[in-house]
Amino acid sequence: RLYQMFKELCGKDNLKNIILVTMMWDEVMEEVGLAHEQELHADFWQTMIALGPTIHHFEGTTESAWKII
Repeated sequence: RLYQMFKELCGKDNLKNIILVTMMWDEVMEEVGLAHEQELHADFWQTMIALGPTIHHFEGTTESAWKII
């Protein structure tokens, strides 16, 4: 469903310009965050990832935000 929404909004060929960002890394233990991120990769983002979006961790800092953009 998420893939369909992004495809309609951006067009399939533009999905490579999408940045998927995980957040709240400062609020969970790293292994919990990594397990959740793996779930996102395997279930929710799988179809989109194949079309080229990048994935970043936002760690709640200005430096982390600059790395993403």
